[in-house]
Amino acid sequence: MNTVLRSFARLPSKSPIAMTSRSFEKNQAEIIVSALVTLTTANMDIVYKDMVTSSHQEVALQQILAHLDSIRKDMVILEKSEFANLRSENEKMKRELGHLKARLTPPSLLVWPLHWASTGYGSDKDYLPWSP
Repeated sequence: MNTVLRSFARLPSKSPIAMTSRSFEKNQAEIIVSALVTLTTANMDIVYKDMVTSSHQEVALQQILAHLDSIRKDMVILEKSEFANLRSENEKMKRELGHLKARLTPPSLLVWPLHWASTGYGSDKDYLPWSP
C-alpha cells in the first residue's frame, strides 16, 4: 500500500504542469491535484482497513470455532444439571403426593380389615395383611 501511495504522491509534481497546458493556472492545478491525492489516500486507507488477510481470517475462524465448542460444552452441562433438578423435583413431588394420600385416606378404610375379622366372617388370615 505504501509503495502505491508513494508513487502516486510523486505524481503531483508533474501533473500540475500537464494541467497548466490545458488552461488551468498553476495554483488551480496544484490544488486540484492535492485534493485528488488526499481523496485517493483516504479512500485507499478505508479500503485497506476493511480488508482482512487470509491468516487473520483463519485466526478469527479458529476463535469462533473454539467459542462454539465452549458453548456446546456449557449446553451439555446445563442439560445434565437440568435433568438432575427435574429428577429431584419429581422425587419431592412423589413424597408430597404420598403424604397427601396418607392424610386424605379415610380412617374407615384403614380399619375395615380389623372390623371384618372381628365379625367372624372368616379367619383373620383372610382379611389381615399380617398374621395376628
